[in-house]
Amino acid sequence: MKSLSLAVLGTGLLISYATSGQEWKSECISYYQMQLPDSLEVGLYPVVGFVNPDERPEGNGFFITRRYAGNGITFSDKYNSAQADAVQAQFSSFYYDGYELDITSEDRSQINFSEYKKRVIDNINFRTEVIRKYKERDLRLLNKPMESKTEFNRKYSHILKDYQNAFVDYDYRGYTIYINSGRRLYHFWGRNEPDTGERTQTAEAQVEKSEPEVRSLLKRFRPRKLYEVPAEQGFCLPYGFIAGDSGDEPRNMGVTYRLKN
Repeated sequence: MKSLSLAVLGTGLLISYATSGQEWKSECISYYQMQLPDSLEVGLYPVVGFVNPDERPEGNGFFITRRYAGNGITFSDKYNSAQADAVQAQFSSFYYDGYELDITSEDRSQINFSEYKKRVIDNINFRTEVIRKYKERDLRLLNKPMESKTEFNRKYSHILKDYQNAFVDYDYRGYTIYINSGRRLYHFWGRNEPDTGERTQTAEAQVEKSEPEVRSLLKRFRPRKLYEVPAEQGFCLPYGFIAGDSGDEPRNMGVTYRLKN
């Protein structure tokens, strides 16, 4: 793992005065190891924003299109894009090997993962119904033809499969991995493939195609604590580690740290 001075990150001068006399510890991000103060907090997605989001319905004048408040990276226990805690974390971005990542704060207790899975399924079903209502509205108002029921089901059916401490949502264009570990949630949003229009492009085909890489990632991923630097080759993300990668995977891992008050 490569060493990287904090000054190279452009933040050393900003915190050096405030941290004089504090202990500094080793931390890793991406393929780099650096020295950071021991009293930092990390900008993350608030876990409550996923497991128990606030109700905030939105509509388009015809039907409800959204039910809950959005979630985002912040230093607060709840996300509010207008608050300083979110503004200060706005440059954070978690991308690795074609995945966009959501990494949450630590829950105060063990996450009820089975209940969270039910919430994910409910959200999938809601989004599917919203799509159906849009198509029905366009048929009624614009005389825009609707696709057949068979074609609609091909495009919008999902398969959820359980794995150890994880489940995966497969659809006809891609998949999303949901991991529960260390009282945190980790979401790996895979890149969507183009819609080929072929009838063979289904959720079932996606499972057959993508499950080997899903199993590989789940086997190599593990949570880690802040200031825990693994000895073996791999990729560090906030509170997580992916072992045994090649080092050539595309990535964009921007992490925002802030001194605790």
